[in-house]
Amino acid sequence: MKVIVILSAGLCASLWFVAGLADPLLGGAAYAQSLVPTTETSGQLTNSNQPSEQLLSPQQKEVWNGEQNYFQYLQAKDLKSFMSLWEDNFVGWPDYSDHPLRKPDIVSSEADEFQTTPTSAPPIFSPKPEAIAVFGDVAVTYYFWPEADETSPFKYRITHTWRKGPEGWRIISGMNCEVPRSREAKTEVTRSSPSIATTAQDSTAKKAVTKSASQMERLIHALAGEWVTEETYEPSDLVPKGGTGHSRDTYRVGPARLSLIEEYHGKGAGGKSWGIGTIWWDADARGFHFVWCDSFALDSGCRVSSQLGKWIGNDYVATDVHEVSGKQVFEKEVWSDFTPNSFSQTLYTGDASDKLKRFMTIKAERVIKR
Repeated sequence: MKVIVILSAGLCASLWFVAGLADPLLGGAAYAQSLVPTTETSGQLTNSNQPSEQLLSPQQKEVWNGEQNYFQYLQAKDLKSFMSLWEDNFVGWPDYSDHPLRKPDIVSSEADEFQTTPTSAPPIFSPKPEAIAVFGDVAVTYYFWPEADETSPFKYRITHTWRKGPEGWRIISGMNCEVPRSREAKTEVTRSSPSIATTAQDSTAKKAVTKSASQMERLIHALAGEWVTEETYEPSDLVPKGGTGHSRDTYRVGPARLSLIEEYHGKGAGGKSWGIGTIWWDADARGFHFVWCDSFALDSGCRVSSQLGKWIGNDYVATDVHEVSGKQVFEKEVWSDFTPNSFSQTLYTGDASDKLKRFMTIKAERVIKR
């Protein structure tokens, strides 16, 4: 939606998931924790539900304290303390990498990100253990990334392997993966929803709601989270020599997961800018609308899209037409090349829909890796 910013005379996120980081929280509450039956033998604890930390053995608590420190250092952006948790010979395999990665990869990738000022994003809470197994000086932890919104169709499963040495417990290996939510979670969400319609009219409405959910979930899954971007501007009337810029972009899930709220803070060839907008699916129109407000639109405030956004293959495409200084301006914005932790964004403008020229290219990287 940054098209609106650039045509208003302005120009228009990474913590590692090597063995453990997933999407940032979409809300501000941690998982509720209840006491449940567990099985504990030989320093091992397993449970099909979420075990209470009160039931951990002293050895398990010692290991789990390392996981809690992991999240505390992550939230505080304390790189030195964060890296002290990793064994020098660490090797792990995050789901976004084609090959296993080592500790130097973490340091080189995350040093700059840890130096940035913490944002107003919701806090990252400590997880709850699903299982902890201790085998002398080696231990394995299993847990899900804690979320406030449990209606997402996916969650993130994490495992770390720790080894105890002269300086305490250190992470030596780990993996993570995205998995569908359990049948029980989906059933619980269904129970909290309105009852199934029985009339033909209600059935049609239900299908429309299902379609809306499917369309929005696809967009939420692709974009929800915090991103850092690098921007490249092509030479144009607004930027005669072209240029580069960077930004921090956050997409948050709206009420009932029926919208996506974007907040943008950038600095580029046109100076500093910031904006906020909302994207939602219109079941009747069978497309996405957006409304955008930015720091350069002082004369008009916010603007609602005149055309619909939609998925074209694996790309999300938004188009719009509006008037600038008495002239019609046509715009197209394409989100493409999606991976779990990156995407590309290309903005085009012109005086006709068949005469669009590329104005800017954005490369986005997720701040907290999946």
